[in-house]
Amino acid sequence: MKTPVIIAAYNEADRIGTTLESIDKSVCEPYVVVNGSEGAQETAAVARAHTDHVYISEEQGQFPAIQFALRRLIANDPDAFGHPILITDADTKIRDGAEWEQALSHAIEGPTPKSVGGLVLSKDCPPFEAALRNTNRFLRTKRIAAQPYNLNALGGPSIGLNFANNSEIIEEIMDAPHIWLGNDRYMAHVVAGGDEARFIQLTSIGSAVMASERYSNSLLEWFLPRQKRVELTKERYLSRQAIGATHMFDTDSLQLLAVDKQVI
Repeated sequence: MKTPVIIAAYNEADRIGTTLESIDKSVCEPYVVVNGSEGAQETAAVARAHTDHVYISEEQGQFPAIQFALRRLIANDPDAFGHPILITDADTKIRDGAEWEQALSHAIEGPTPKSVGGLVLSKDCPPFEAALRNTNRFLRTKRIAAQPYNLNALGGPSIGLNFANNSEIIEEIMDAPHIWLGNDRYMAHVVAGGDEARFIQLTSIGSAVMASERYSNSLLEWFLPRQKRVELTKERYLSRQAIGATHMFDTDSLQLLAVDKQVI
């Protein structure tokens, strides 16, 4: 059985091809959900040249696209939720697809629900800036000593989930509201269930995956207060007209917080 890789794509015709080419399809099965109206047909056309599993959803937002893909996945393979499922962004480039798949899926395989994530460096990101980005993430993690596991250290576009056919976990994620900020950390939190042993962080895949420079935060942003960073994130979502979101996941309180969807 190949490992499914879920990719949410919004207006990514110029990038999705590179992403799918970098995935080793001898071990991975990409599931691409193109969501939103902007560039949907163009993005889907490029994706279909690389995988048969390409779907279009009118609902915007990464989390609804992931939920959409999970429903398609289980329809195609009833046992899919008993094995690792990987999630990455539509503008990542994986240097070694087989190594990437192995690093993530092997960390969480088995009969117990687990989640895994790894740090990544940004494409064309200067080494000094990359070092500051990862140092900042490390320091933010250390500040939250009360957390049983380090959700704030879950960085980059690559995460892996193993629901281990746990119906409560599956239902909670599938029925969750539209989360516009922190959806990867939310899913990791739900799957780990507050158990540190079920939350795995890899740093060894940092050299295997690169994210698009357009999503890189400026150096200055990493020294801003957390609330200011949240406001900047809202501005980014506003520029994409992601008006359907209803919640954000707060990694300090480990709570889903309702937001005014008119604001974003």
